[in-house]
Amino acid sequence: MSAVAATGVALSPRLLTTPMLAAYLGMTESQLAQRMPDFLKRGMPQPVMALGAYDIKAIDIWLDRISGIFTPGTRISFHPAEPHAIAFEAPVPKASDATDDPRDSYMVAEAIEEYLDWIRTYKKNIRDTQCRANATILPAFGHLRVADLTVKQIRDWHVAIAASPRSVHGPYGKNRKYLAPPSTPEEIRKRRNTANHDLGIFKAALNKAFREGKVKSDVGWRWATQFPLGEVSKLECLTAEECQRLMFFLPADFQDLVRGTLFSGARFQEISTATADDFDEKNGTLYLKPTKTNRSRNVILTEEGHEFFRKRTISLHSDDLIFRRLDGEPWRNADCTVRLQAGCRLAGFKYVTFHTLRHTYASTLAMAGVPIAAIAKNLGHANTKTCEKFYFHLTQSFVSEAIRGKAPQLKLEPELNKSVLETFNGQDLRKSFLAKTEIARARVKTWPRARLLKYGKKIRLSGRHTMRRDVLEALIVQDLAAREDLRAERKRRDGHRRIVAD
Repeated sequence: MSAVAATGVALSPRLLTTPMLAAYLGMTESQLAQRMPDFLKRGMPQPVMALGAYDIKAIDIWLDRISGIFTPGTRISFHPAEPHAIAFEAPVPKASDATDDPRDSYMVAEAIEEYLDWIRTYKKNIRDTQCRANATILPAFGHLRVADLTVKQIRDWHVAIAASPRSVHGPYGKNRKYLAPPSTPEEIRKRRNTANHDLGIFKAALNKAFREGKVKSDVGWRWATQFPLGEVSKLECLTAEECQRLMFFLPADFQDLVRGTLFSGARFQEISTATADDFDEKNGTLYLKPTKTNRSRNVILTEEGHEFFRKRTISLHSDDLIFRRLDGEPWRNADCTVRLQAGCRLAGFKYVTFHTLRHTYASTLAMAGVPIAAIAKNLGHANTKTCEKFYFHLTQSFVSEAIRGKAPQLKLEPELNKSVLETFNGQDLRKSFLAKTEIARARVKTWPRARLLKYGKKIRLSGRHTMRRDVLEALIVQDLAAREDLRAERKRRDGHRRIVAD
């Protein structure tokens, strides 16, 4: 039943679908589709993310803007109808602002689009910049002229981002979820860091337009400063023991990719595209192609890393990828995320990202006394600033050695029972894990393919529908054995706690 039939009153909708928007603007859908790129460049509001429709109030404000009229006191928000929209006071243009100089009519949306085009041409990583521009900059300022910007307006927007709650991705096809507003010092620091990144992108786009003569002056944003962040974020890295433990719970093909990253400190895009010809056995180096920084480099390998890559490439052709999945396909970023999440959960410690392996590589070099300049060169950094920020405290080994050498041994922990210590022997753990693998393999052999696909969905195994049965079985066996080993270890820990308590 329609709204008219139910209430007897014709309702005027606030949200417009694409056909309704075309009719509202007095054109057909095909005409709207043809002119949409020009409209977006002129700052036309984007559809509401949660609903996929256009807000008629935002459309009206945009029409007032391009028509030369504007209603004082109108407020613009990031995403209309969003639960945590952030409102800003839009500036009112003066009558004297209307001139024939094209620099006076240059729009913020045009500046952002030209800046993104420049990044596409001269940089590699555009995804993060584009997402930030679409999420925070364009909804707030895309409909404005650059000449109308003020420092106060940009500062209010910057502060509002820092005070807003963080949004996270939900399941596929679902709306984004909003967490609680930042309250702890660490949450506030993270939100301020996010606001600083957004402000940096915004000012970079405006400065580029100013340098190219697209606008008359930069006084509207020059003194909009970032939040001072005195403390750096906590560096997440793994110890050698944690790396060894993690290997127990990773699939065999993924273990090789993790080892290659820990031996080279490469980014995922660099290590996943490395070929056998990139490894120089004579000089003990690994050539990494340009990715994020648009610069290639040769990584000096340790003796252990040199031997690992020599064995990996000995039977490969020069143009073969060094690392591939078990089914022969190249590695994708999503594959690493799923396998690392499962491995960390089964290993019993906090989830780490693939980039944590790069931090681990740099941290181990710093703790071994390698100079910061050498670490920065191997990591591909343009200078030592980033390495000094995150790893310099690890190089002060003489301080830690002096403290640990002179500090008294308090011996506050009770002695452990010898029988409990024997259960944590690495060789026994390995034998037990192999036995559980054989038991799991015998179970999985009897499963129909439908059950294999159902279990693959449970552990978020990507590409399961196109995998051969033997490949799918091998991955599921690894997960079953790791889960069983984790349950057995928890029982051993409970037994240890009872012994200590007694």
